[in-house]
Amino acid sequence: MNTRNALLAAFAVLVIAQWAVPAGMILRREASMVRGNEFKLRVRPVDPYDAFRGRYVQLGFDPITVPPPDGVRVVPGQKAYALLKADSAGFVMVEAVTSTAPKDGDYLEVTLRPDANFGGTGSGRAQIVWPFDRYYMEETVAPAAERVYRDQASSTTAYVTVRVLNGTGVITGLYLDGVPIEQKVREM
Repeated sequence: MNTRNALLAAFAVLVIAQWAVPAGMILRREASMVRGNEFKLRVRPVDPYDAFRGRYVQLGFDPITVPPPDGVRVVPGQKAYALLKADSAGFVMVEAVTSTAPKDGDYLEVTLRPDANFGGTGSGRAQIVWPFDRYYMEETVAPAAERVYRDQASSTTAYVTVRVLNGTGVITGLYLDGVPIEQKVREM
């Protein structure tokens, strides 16, 4: 009987762990969406198709180049924390990049890569790679959203809004000239 009880207890622990891990991931993102501060990031969207995930707008962010954290030589894929603040229009500005998570303030865990465009190779500067690159949409809306963007690309300011809390960022909207992309598609 002891073996049976031990197996049941082990099974119960496994079931709880299987639910706890995804629940924790979901709660972290939900907390960012509800309590996080909002920032805008300028983007250049395109619309690929991912058979496993459905339709989304692929986001290409305007590059942000920063001094590396603590004077460290940057290697591709290096993890860091970007301390964020908003300019007068609400667009993100990176105050600093650190190797360790800050105790307070708005920050986002990012990846760094050496910036070869700033002063050529060996410039010692880093380019931020944001932790998100897709804006998911209803499957039937994404192709129309791409057409709207392509038609208005030369005269449009495109950006995403991101809610940030404790290093986690969640994209909450894609905008063209301050109007949500979904509304632009409905107005077509």
